[in-house]
Amino acid sequence: MKLLKMVATAAIATALAVPAVARAQDTSWLGGTPKKPLNALKIGFSFRGGGGGNLYVTQYVDKLKEIAKTYGITVDIVDAEDDPGRQSQQMPELIAKHPDAIVVWALNAAGIVPAIKRVHNAGIPVVTIVADIDPSGKDYVTAHAGPNDTREGTQAAEALIDAMGGKGNVVELRGPTGFGPADQRAQAFLDVAKKHPDIHLLDAQDGNWSVNKGQSIMETFITRFGKRIDGVLSSDGYTGTGAYLAVDAAVKAGTLDDGHIKFSDPNGVATAFDLVKQGKYSSTVLQLPQDDAAFSFRIAIKVAEGIPVARYNYLPTPVVTRANVSQYPRPGL
Repeated sequence: MKLLKMVATAAIATALAVPAVARAQDTSWLGGTPKKPLNALKIGFSFRGGGGGNLYVTQYVDKLKEIAKTYGITVDIVDAEDDPGRQSQQMPELIAKHPDAIVVWALNAAGIVPAIKRVHNAGIPVVTIVADIDPSGKDYVTAHAGPNDTREGTQAAEALIDAMGGKGNVVELRGPTGFGPADQRAQAFLDVAKKHPDIHLLDAQDGNWSVNKGQSIMETFITRFGKRIDGVLSSDGYTGTGAYLAVDAAVKAGTLDDGHIKFSDPNGVATAFDLVKQGKYSSTVLQLPQDDAAFSFRIAIKVAEGIPVARYNYLPTPVVTRANVSQYPRPGL
């Protein structure tokens, strides 16, 4: 098990030794009276894992560390290494630290529920981030913070259908089944499609957030459906980029017509962003990891301080098209 213990400085352990810069930080965003100084907080984080070059996770954690250091907050991070079983097994270690709150980035929406119940029963508030958990565990969670995956999926689906003129055939490259964001984004498309009788789903396959797998699946879709494909909805920008590369190769080979197929996805990445700017990709929904980390960590701090927060707290996620792409920063992933 990989345990990453992060303590900004030895002085963080006590309020008296906190550097002046930490004490001087603006805390007006707390919106209430904290039960203890921020530098006295201890927060545990159970992360899905940053293995395999997942830049979103890496940049999220880097931003989290930066904020923790700014306020002098002690944070213990356990890395599940993308293993749902490991994530559940690690939870007792965080509980043993007696933190003011435990934050969970769940790998499996249902599988993590018993571990979260254990945290709840220990009297430690739980904040879920990024990925919401199964409804069976909602009573054990104080707050959820992060992107609204149902909304992002809806935004991407509506933008795609609009680009298609409200009719045509769609293939979908969804995320891993059982992972909350993937399931919610996929269901959002189905819900939107019900409102458009001229939109038809040809097939949906798991692209696993991968450029290579997205490209491979799209190549198979092209072989099976050819020019029947009018739109591609991907679960994220990486998968969408792979799908675009497959279509671009088919266009160059004369198999598909240039510019006919439209593309859209939630959680845009730099390559998809660039393609939108070039007019080669219809739209992407912007979800920057730094913004997500800053937004969610503030919610976690409030919960740790006993300050009331909403049950659900959602990160704003704008739809980026060629018409407005200049208004937004290029993702760093």
